[in-house]
Amino acid sequence: MKVAYVIDSSAGLSHELANHPDVYTVTLKINLPDGQTFDDTTDNDTMKLFYNSLADRKILPSTSQPEPSDYVEIVEDIKKKDYDTIIGIFISSGISGTMQTAHQALTNLASDLDVRIIDSKGTSYLMEDMLIQAMKMVEAGLDIDTIGEKLKWVVDKSVIYVAIEDYETLKKGGRVNSFESFFGSNLNIYPILYFNDEGKITTFEKIRGQKRLLRRFKQIVEEALAEYPGKIKIAFAHGDAWDELKPFSDELQAEHPEITIRHGYLTPVLGSHGGKGAKGMGILVQATF
Repeated sequence: MKVAYVIDSSAGLSHELANHPDVYTVTLKINLPDGQTFDDTTDNDTMKLFYNSLADRKILPSTSQPEPSDYVEIVEDIKKKDYDTIIGIFISSGISGTMQTAHQALTNLASDLDVRIIDSKGTSYLMEDMLIQAMKMVEAGLDIDTIGEKLKWVVDKSVIYVAIEDYETLKKGGRVNSFESFFGSNLNIYPILYFNDEGKITTFEKIRGQKRLLRRFKQIVEEALAEYPGKIKIAFAHGDAWDELKPFSDELQAEHPEITIRHGYLTPVLGSHGGKGAKGMGILVQATF
């Protein structure tokens, strides 16, 4: 079985994975109110500039999924290199039409290949970790049906939480009204959102103060470790807030040196909704094989 992997840019892949010969990335786009459009990116300098610009924008950028035509070149290359199987991993269908478009495009364009599309029911480093696990399963010789089942298990057991700091972004995006924005900001209340079982974003809790927020994050980690001993990774994805998360991450790593911790920016497509200061934490459960 020779497998090509197709994933979208919201995964925020590491440089190594993004340049892996078996990995193909379709890119979402950010549409600015002045009509300019730019590609989602993992370039740190670009992302920092993007987050710094959000506060000055009266209207938030919108985002758009890859076009069906974006898959044509990918499939042509996949066929040219004699792959027989495609595993596609995409941002939650509960918040984007990217997966549906990918499914239609890939199954039509690559009808002679075995195409398996997985709904991450999340985004960011969950998708990246699903890719890593899928590649390890293929390397271990698992058949495609078993790989699909195990990846869906990973999706069901993993959870992404995002604490929102920028109430102005929430207000501009229509998630809160002016009253909620005023009191939330002044009382230092963090809404913690999460991806539910359907892959939709909803409120998990509201926490007052960053210290309490990080204590709650730690409690979530400890609960996950108790449920899946030796089987979780932690990922922090943020809206230019690593300075605030780093001491917490270092503390976790010191207490649990066996855990792999990944950190980096939420890509601009995600930052358009989370805003500057967003603090995301993913509990990434590892399949057994």
